[in-house]
Amino acid sequence: MTRSNMRRLVSSLLGQGSSEDTTGTTDGHRFFGRDRAVSPIVATIILIALVVVMGGVVASMVFGFGSGTQQTPHAKFTFQYKKSSNTVIVRDTGGPKLTSSNTLSLTVNDTSNGAPSGSHTTWYSGGSGSVGAGGQTSIKVNPGDHVVVDWTGPNGKNTATLGKFNVPG
Repeated sequence: MTRSNMRRLVSSLLGQGSSEDTTGTTDGHRFFGRDRAVSPIVATIILIALVVVMGGVVASMVFGFGSGTQQTPHAKFTFQYKKSSNTVIVRDTGGPKLTSSNTLSLTVNDTSNGAPSGSHTTWYSGGSGSVGAGGQTSIKVNPGDHVVVDWTGPNGKNTATLGKFNVPG
């Protein structure tokens, strides 16, 4: 097999045509058949699909995954124990005002070793009114108990403990 024939065989296997065959060429380069244009078209379609998917991911992160989610408010509370009456006074000292737009209920619970021990005060329960800075409530306790302020979001699904206090005992 001659060198020229070998070059033609390798070129045809690689789909490059021969260097001597310049029919249908521009500037000495052979045009390849339609099958060579498929790869750039497929790559372009995949690239466009990737950009659309990435745009959707970014949009869902920016705008949230669902409209039903509620962020827990960052309210601040102080606790004052009155030993003479076995009560704890809970005061809201700052953060967002808790209203029906961001709160379904706000309760103060007395627990002993993590289990309810009897006292329960509903500080706010939807509807009109609000709990904001300066607001306060009280709850009966026993020495050694734990007082927690529990928040429930407006959808009724989200809950969080916004404050905790260990009663001296």
